[in-house]
Amino acid sequence: MAKITIIGLGRVGTALGILLSRAGHQIVSAFDIDPDARVKFAKDLNTNVAGRLDEAVLGPDVILISVPDRAIEDVSHAISCSQDLRQGVYIGHTSGALSSRSLHHVKAEGCPTFSMHPIQTFASVESAVKAMPQSYFGIEGDPEALRLAEEIVTSIGGKPLLINPDLKPLYHAALCVASNFLVTLLDMAVKLCEDAKIEKEKALNIMLPLIKTTMSNFEQSGTRALTGPIERGDADTVKGQLKVVETLEPKMIPVYLALAKATVSIAQEMGSITVDEAKLFLQTLESVDKQTLEE
Repeated sequence: MAKITIIGLGRVGTALGILLSRAGHQIVSAFDIDPDARVKFAKDLNTNVAGRLDEAVLGPDVILISVPDRAIEDVSHAISCSQDLRQGVYIGHTSGALSSRSLHHVKAEGCPTFSMHPIQTFASVESAVKAMPQSYFGIEGDPEALRLAEEIVTSIGGKPLLINPDLKPLYHAALCVASNFLVTLLDMAVKLCEDAKIEKEKALNIMLPLIKTTMSNFEQSGTRALTGPIERGDADTVKGQLKVVETLEPKMIPVYLALAKATVSIAQEMGSITVDEAKLFLQTLESVDKQTLEE
């Protein structure tokens, strides 16, 4: 088992600390610029925390950096400047968008680098501790560090997934579409329900079963889970929706149009609508799009 220091004690860093400790790893130190976060982490894990970043570098076999993307290179540079940094210490970060190349400062000091990104969404430390053991982790980095990353991930019950570092931004974009943009879409749906005089709480209650069934259908059948007016070739229904959305929520029109056009392509690929029906749909959508641009 490894001796690990964690830099960055937010939801992900704290949850990893808890899970790694439970798995038998030794959390030898931790650091965060927020003193309250340091106090809470020390209390939750009954472990030492450092008052300064350079103090946290002394002693570990592994340093895990779990800070916002914008701070990773600065933290890497600060660690590389520490006189207590030993060659051969494995150093990784948990970013989904940045590759391990962002740790070039410490790599230049002889430290193998890697990244291990939990493919999950965490609203709290508690939810992160619960979800991480069942989640995939996107990993990449130096060959010797990759073996360590796999061991760390599997030790807490996670599933390692090797990622091409050159394509990591694309990988992260896919995850944002699946999670972050889903929240945006659901918020749009709730607002449209409110416009239809359905209370917000009621809107959530009526949509959750629909969402869960759609997810289940997609898991089983992929895009064959598509239903609705576009899948049925019902252009008049879509026209009616566009008219009322444009009146009540005009800012939603560009998003609606983009999603509708993408849905037309899926429906045509499935064979549920003909080429001519797809053209009719696109003409309808493009006419609204043109009118919106002119306005």
